[in-house]
Amino acid sequence: MAVLSRVPTLSDKINRMDPRSKNFARFFVELLDQDTSILQTLPTTEANNLTSHRYPERVALPTVSNVLAGQGAVPTKSEVANREEGIKIFKSVLNIDKEIYELGGNGDAYVKSEMIAHMAAQDIAVSYAVFYGSNTDILQIRGLANRYNSLSGNVSSNVISAGSVSGGDATSIFVTGIGGNSGAQFIYPMGHSALGFERTGSADWNPVTNGSGEVTFQKFLEFCIYRGLLIPDWRTQVRICNIDKSALMADTSGTTINIPNLIFKAVSRLPSKQLGQYADVKIWMNRSVFEMMNVQLYNKGNGYYSQETIGGKIVNKICGYEVMVTDSIVNTETTVS
Repeated sequence: MAVLSRVPTLSDKINRMDPRSKNFARFFVELLDQDTSILQTLPTTEANNLTSHRYPERVALPTVSNVLAGQGAVPTKSEVANREEGIKIFKSVLNIDKEIYELGGNGDAYVKSEMIAHMAAQDIAVSYAVFYGSNTDILQIRGLANRYNSLSGNVSSNVISAGSVSGGDATSIFVTGIGGNSGAQFIYPMGHSALGFERTGSADWNPVTNGSGEVTFQKFLEFCIYRGLLIPDWRTQVRICNIDKSALMADTSGTTINIPNLIFKAVSRLPSKQLGQYADVKIWMNRSVFEMMNVQLYNKGNGYYSQETIGGKIVNKICGYEVMVTDSIVNTETTVS
């Protein structure tokens, strides 16, 4: 039987939660299951403190010497740097007007509809932050594009350029090792009872006066998601950048921008999965790239691509790994150099 995911999802974790804590989280995840949600796809881990997750990263190995028989060696040791990944807050507030709530007797349906809209908006916000969150803004997750943003330096071996870009319509593909010891994963505050999801609200209708002195009665609901993006080993992620959308849309044979070949290269740069550094691989791209990848594969008759139906969901795979299509990856990226 085909398996959709090799890592525990939010649904799996919620099934093991205390019933008093899981109702709201379950409602949220049921909504996420209806679409390709990054909140549901990436594994989620409890952080080791309230506002961040601290972890050691080995940055240098001991020195090995060639010596003669009977000759000693200088003692050395590995070097470890202490890293910290912050947890950010994604918040939205819903005000419910009493008259609108009571109009037509469908108040509960109205509130549920608005809750779905707020949760969808939060999922979009988290997804965009995973790819493009700032390195300098303390309110934001450090996104993949800003971690893998140079063709030289420490992470450059995991940044592949598709070529030159003209016209300001660059985009990327992100090949992400997830879960395991060192792959990408979300973190939420230590001890949080609902996996980092919160909903609070007022119990009674409260009078609210607007700028004209008019009084209405309202309730409010506040939705919060606490999330950080943890990548203990940078080698578990690869970015294919500088994909010129205009050039790609005209390149049906992959002569200039060969998407399948670029993906093969990216997957080959991941560490060996046998080491347990990650549990699964997801290949993220936007709809434009997905469209042209399919066209190029069709024209070449490539056998490395497959499509399966698993649990009622159509799953596209290349190199044996699932292709994830998301609108959060834009066509207006800055060229990477």
